[in-house]
Amino acid sequence: ICESGILFYNTLFDENAACHLALGMGFADTIQDFQNKTLEECRELRYQITLHGQEEIESLFMMTPYYYKTGAADQQKLLTKTTLTTPAEFAVLRYKKI
Repeated sequence: ICESGILFYNTLFDENAACHLALGMGFADTIQDFQNKTLEECRELRYQITLHGQEEIESLFMMTPYYYKTGAADQQKLLTKTTLTTPAEFAVLRYKKI
């Protein structure tokens, strides 16, 4: 995202798009029968990803909230990139019935 040269104004979804890409994290209370489960394990995964080509860059961009908030002109600026490297972070949560 930082390499795109586009300034994203919506900081609600990602507090610092210049150093990482945040795709989101679920809310525990949306899990069916949440009250009867406890968090057993949380693993965080962090690594660098490099996207090659406009199709890969556009596919990732479309999975973010920025896609719907970015004007067509700025979207075109991003799609002129041939490679994009960004950190990726995920949290894998495992719940257990109480």
